[in-house]
Amino acid sequence: MKKFLVLLFWLLNVFLAQAQNNTSTFSGAYTPEKVPNVQIQNIGHFVSDPSGMLGTTVRDEINAILSQLRRETTSEIAVALLPSIGESDCQNFAHQLLNLWGVGQSNDNGMLILVVQDQRCISFETGYGMEGLFPDAICKRIQTESMLPFFRENNYDQGVLQGIYAIRNRIAALDSLSLAELHGIPVKQNKPSFHPGTLIGLNLGIGLLLFLFALVHLRKKTISQTSLSKDTQWNALRKNATGWGLASGLFPLGSFLIYLYYRQKSRMIRYKPFPCEHCGEEMKILGEKEEDPFLSQAAQAEERAGSVNHDVWICPACRHTEQYSYKAALTLYTECPSCKARTYKKEGERILRHATQFNSGTGERVYSCVHCGHTDAVHFVIPPIPMNPRSRGGFGNFGGGFGGGFGGGRSGGGGATSRW
Repeated sequence: MKKFLVLLFWLLNVFLAQAQNNTSTFSGAYTPEKVPNVQIQNIGHFVSDPSGMLGTTVRDEINAILSQLRRETTSEIAVALLPSIGESDCQNFAHQLLNLWGVGQSNDNGMLILVVQDQRCISFETGYGMEGLFPDAICKRIQTESMLPFFRENNYDQGVLQGIYAIRNRIAALDSLSLAELHGIPVKQNKPSFHPGTLIGLNLGIGLLLFLFALVHLRKKTISQTSLSKDTQWNALRKNATGWGLASGLFPLGSFLIYLYYRQKSRMIRYKPFPCEHCGEEMKILGEKEEDPFLSQAAQAEERAGSVNHDVWICPACRHTEQYSYKAALTLYTECPSCKARTYKKEGERILRHATQFNSGTGERVYSCVHCGHTDAVHFVIPPIPMNPRSRGGFGNFGGGFGGGFGGGRSGGGGATSRW
């Protein structure tokens, strides 16, 4: 009997030692793939708390708040409380976990709240659609003012709950129109009605003021540019004309008249005869065919491409010539890096490696010069294909799943991390 007890005691010691050894070798550190995605089992659950850091009552209240937020605003907020993530960086872990679960809808209006016990850190990770409402500074303020005081007392229940209250209250403070703009929810607006006469009168009044301003500006510009060449003055006036042409979309009755005035003024400058600097005889402008012998091959190529118009003026008396160049405003051509002529444009592009839902692709754009024949191939990155929210799930802890799932959002890189 004594030998049996000794053997039993020895076996018990071996078992305890082995159990202790197994415990010491298992770090208990979570990776993003090992964190349970509670949305897969229950679409009404938003809190992943595998070690039970929160009380059941608090966890249920948070789930109810976040479920209501998703129904009313489409925002998705997930919470993960973990005892350890090993040596992983808290912010980077939150970034990976949000993307892995797909927290947020197609407009990336998701947020992940990560609390790590052994690192004593809390991290907010936001999607692009939440960064306007929760910029980094606001995320940091919620952590430091609403959560960290409770965490320092090891009161995770109140710390997380108060943080959720602060997030909910900030979203609730927005009116329905602001929420619609933030989350893409269609909201009907009661647009104020204006009497047509009021709108026309407003346009006329503002247009008159703009016209007077343009006249004063043009007079000062003309005086300051009298010593400049014809093409330099012309280019400055055409830029102003383009600006007023765009402004005519807002105030058509005034801005369009200014646009026409600038165009006419620039035309006068371009085609107005001037005296020869050598003999004083009036210079004459040559026609399109007559001017070609006086133009370089590059200039002729620019004329054929329509990217630059070149005018050649000649003195009938002494045969002195002057050349002026006028760049076209709307053209696909840019300056060639080789010959410097404005005859360089994109010829096309092709895909070298197709993008997938998990990896970016690459492509190649080909540019060439119609004058000198110089070519360039420029590589570019094709972003990953956005995942269809319905296709997520079925791969470990990815969103989607059988019970529900997050909407397929991705991180925008915003958020904040704090420690206590």
